[in-house]
Amino acid sequence: MVSILAFLANIRERHTQYTTKCLQAIWEVDAALELRLRIATGDTIENPPVVIPAPRRSRIQRGIDYYADLVGTLLGIAILIFVILVWVAIGPALHFNANWWLLIGTYAGLIGLNDGFVLRNVYTVLEDFENEQFTQVEFDDMDMLAVIGVEKLEEGRVADNSLTCRISVWVGNICSHELTVVFGAISILGLIIGARNGLERYWTTSLQCPS
Repeated sequence: MVSILAFLANIRERHTQYTTKCLQAIWEVDAALELRLRIATGDTIENPPVVIPAPRRSRIQRGIDYYADLVGTLLGIAILIFVILVWVAIGPALHFNANWWLLIGTYAGLIGLNDGFVLRNVYTVLEDFENEQFTQVEFDDMDMLAVIGVEKLEEGRVADNSLTCRISVWVGNICSHELTVVFGAISILGLIIGARNGLERYWTTSLQCPS
């Protein structure tokens, strides 16, 4: 789970860096073109501000975002350090046995399961919002180009329609859905309750058996 979280975070970071470079290049070309046009036409009217409305979010999505902000900030790191310190502190009491290792493994597995779904959800929501804004910019550009008689821009795009790609997209959509995050959290609670009940039955049976 730790590897998955690091993997997804790395993908998101590289995607952000690449998008930033593309936007920077587009801005430089656009600024240079606008400057030449302003000089040629004598236009000095300021451009209107661009307002990007915030996306609508359900209550579940807001809760996911709040949790992501919590674990992704300094407070989340502080909670992690606190858990590790407590785990190390109880080591002598458990004689650093298998149960001691089981505690941190269980914690990392359950939290990693939840954080994996949360991170994938946040990544997909942000990506969809970005794509929506890029599409709007494309429509605005087409309206502007229509003024000078350009009706269509030739673009070359090769879509990957292979079976493995379609399956990957399908699984990604499922894992990133907000209901999947809720289902993951419910599953974690169910696992904890089931483990607790199983432990109680184990100790009850052990105490009833003759020594």
